[in-house]
Amino acid sequence: MAHKSTSEQVNQEELDRQLKRSVMIKKGFGPLIYPDEKLLKKAHEIAADTERSNRSKTSVSENDVRRFKDTHLRSRQMVGHKPNAEIKRVQCGFLLVEDPLDDVASRKVLKDWPIVTTLNLRGHTELVQRHVRDAQTKTSKIILKGMKRLVEHSGGIGAWKQASDDQIRDLLICLFDEFPLTISKLVFWYEDEAVAMERIWRCSFDEGKWQSLFRTKFIDLAQSTWEHRIKTKKSGHAVQLDDSTGLKLSEVYNIPSRPHRSHGKENWDSFTAEFGAWYRKE
Repeated sequence: MAHKSTSEQVNQEELDRQLKRSVMIKKGFGPLIYPDEKLLKKAHEIAADTERSNRSKTSVSENDVRRFKDTHLRSRQMVGHKPNAEIKRVQCGFLLVEDPLDDVASRKVLKDWPIVTTLNLRGHTELVQRHVRDAQTKTSKIILKGMKRLVEHSGGIGAWKQASDDQIRDLLICLFDEFPLTISKLVFWYEDEAVAMERIWRCSFDEGKWQSLFRTKFIDLAQSTWEHRIKTKKSGHAVQLDDSTGLKLSEVYNIPSRPHRSHGKENWDSFTAEFGAWYRKE
């Protein structure tokens, strides 16, 4: 059997994903309705353009992935004028595979940095943990805003209370698979500083496990936000989850990485800054 080119592989993956979505939407979600794109026309147009633009950037070298161990982790020995920013970028990769970070994980983030000594370890640990809290706050605020809007446009809170967990999960899966890159970059804001999200959603190398990781994390966080912050109207952050995908912390070394340790917000042109500005304004 002939080997498929990268672009053919990406197109086939997209067709398979959309076919699965179509079947689920036709089946329905019980009392819930799939949001009409006309209700959020501008957001739909921007997100759809973002996804198309990203998929169009496939190349024959797409499977030659830069890994976290070869980029960000090497920065430990190449600290520039802003070491705290370098540490933060490393920590953003660890956030993806284990959340929240405990003391043991914090020590792994700080391992092998020449600037970290026994005298200043406590201060650096507090810095890492503050980044974790900031990341959790950002993710919680974004997903709460998005879930409130989704509930409003998919049947209302009454319909959501009638829906089963499986029906809610199916709706969330369909929504995520329509705009996976857009949602990943919005929800996992801090992780985007270090992780090559565009690459992940162009080609499902590593048997698609990174796509599965983002999908699972989003679905679980969205469901917990509905249960604990909208349905029962409790205050505070969304429930932080254990490593529900079975990945181990050591997996951080193989995360698809941005090639030049660039700050994620410098990559917003590929995401479309217009959408981020629109989302926060709404």
